[in-house]
Amino acid sequence: SFHDVLVGDEADALEDADAGFFALLPSSLAPIEQAIVISLYRDNKTMAEIGNAFGCSESRISQIFSNVLPRIRTAYFNRLRKE
Repeated sequence: SFHDVLVGDEADALEDADAGFFALLPSSLAPIEQAIVISLYRDNKTMAEIGNAFGCSESRISQIFSNVLPRIRTAYFNRLRKE
């Protein structure tokens, strides 16, 4: 992954960004939505792989993710405004 090519401060900054991003998930998403986002971004799974794991189509995973993404963005920007 691209994490492996970063060193020092860059790697630390990326880890902090990941922690901040994933910290938003528990309070703002349903468990299935959290699992999809984590599978995509942390585990680097494809939507097809996630669909197979959950017993649904790649298209359904894409639909769920499309509904989740604006909520993640809103939570992120709301958090930035508070800091």
